Amino acid sequence: MILEIEMDRLRLESFVEAIPDIDSLEEEPLRMAIVLKETNQVIGWIVSGYKEELAKPNREIGYAISNTMTGCGYATEAAVGLVDFIFQNTTTKELVATARDYNDSSNAVIKKSGFVYEKEQEIDGHNYFCYRLKKS
Repeated sequence: MILEIEMDRLRLESFVEAIPDIDSLEEEPLRMAIVLKETNQVIGWIVSGYKEELAKPNREIGYAISNTMTGCGYATEAAVGLVDFIFQNTTTKELVATARDYNDSSNAVIKKSGFVYEKEQEIDGHNYFCYRLKKS
């Protein structure tokens, strides 16, 4: 793995205590930095929390990568890593992801990460494509 996902140390304790019942973290999303191992450079973040606008179960993953690091596969690697971690270590059985309808790059990352298109939905006045991934 090229990336390391570093968790805010203050949240680490509560996160570890919540495993395998990660769903007890409904109020606070899990936020982690995406770091290049070779340089220890933070190049983005990845998060898992609840998306109230979506039908339950609605634990979402989201991410952002520095503009200078896009197109290198880092977002997909981080998303797949987080999905695998959640499914292997928690009771969560489904995850969701959303991307603006015009954001081809984010939609591609979501699909490459195994999510399946579910529907288009308006959220806060914007059109989003919504995806779902079930634990196999």
